[in-house]
Amino acid sequence: MNLEGNGPEIPSGEIAKLVTAATQMAEQLRQIKILVLVFAVASLSVSIGTIAYSAATFSPPAEYDHEPRESESVTADAEADSVGPSENDPLPSINLRDANGRVWTNGDLDGKAVLLNFWTTWCAPCRHEMPIFDEMQEKYGSKDFTVLAVSLDQEGWDVVRPYIAERQFSYPVFVANESVERGFGRITSFPTTYFVRRDGTIDTKHVGGLSRSQIVRHIESVLGIKSEKRTDAADEFSPPKMLDFIAPRLTKELMDADGEVSVEVEARVEADGSVHDVKVVRGVDMETDQRVVEAVERTRFEPAKRAGKPISMQMRLSIRLDVNRVVRPHNPEE
Repeated sequence: MNLEGNGPEIPSGEIAKLVTAATQMAEQLRQIKILVLVFAVASLSVSIGTIAYSAATFSPPAEYDHEPRESESVTADAEADSVGPSENDPLPSINLRDANGRVWTNGDLDGKAVLLNFWTTWCAPCRHEMPIFDEMQEKYGSKDFTVLAVSLDQEGWDVVRPYIAERQFSYPVFVANESVERGFGRITSFPTTYFVRRDGTIDTKHVGGLSRSQIVRHIESVLGIKSEKRTDAADEFSPPKMLDFIAPRLTKELMDADGEVSVEVEARVEADGSVHDVKVVRGVDMETDQRVVEAVERTRFEPAKRAGKPISMQMRLSIRLDVNRVVRPHNPEE
């Protein structure tokens, strides 16, 4: 082909190759963000109140039908630990309305030690912790201590109000608003709990479920109460830890989708860290669901432990696929 009638003629096959290369380069501008939320469901051998809920963000290459390399996996705790303020940072500004209509700001917390808990109504560890927080409010409330529970349920008060009406907690409950996202970022791990000192600085941030003894120790720490160290081994529990997650191969339909989709699966993590009985609880389409199942089956875990001994337990994983994220293309030379 020679449009001008001069110069060398470019074969049509070469033009096709150039068009294909340009298309591939454009496709690299698109990238998928995969958020894996891991939370535990009831298990015969484990108290669900101490099961952690962790999160991670994975960014595999944008090409659909691409199998990510081993080096592209990310550990499960990387994202959870990087979101929001950290220890010794000042508590971010809040402006939250509780279930009774009262607006709370940082001024209402002056001189108080605070347990600030981010939760959802569907999170099993959250549901287990809240009655313990209620006991702590009753026990330490007279010592200038308060619990603040902020729901991140997408349905807002429609699901939160009936939930707390049944339980009548003694501490204020809120639904997150823009002040939460401004101050704490996009919280994706539930529960996430901040223990705040009387001077308004953060003493401890904890992602995942807490045992009763851990809650007591953290509260007494922010209150400045000296107590004997407890070594209650029977009460100590560590949840399964995701060691790696190789992202599922992406379908063309998914890459062409608009917005977010998610696939929820249940799986059993055995005492040796292997994954079995992966089943889709809520899916997208047959092909995407199968690829997610295969990805979970390839995942390696450090097993849950009770009193230092590995145990098996049932897990639920919600894998959220955000296909609208645009990032700078990867440069192999960097």
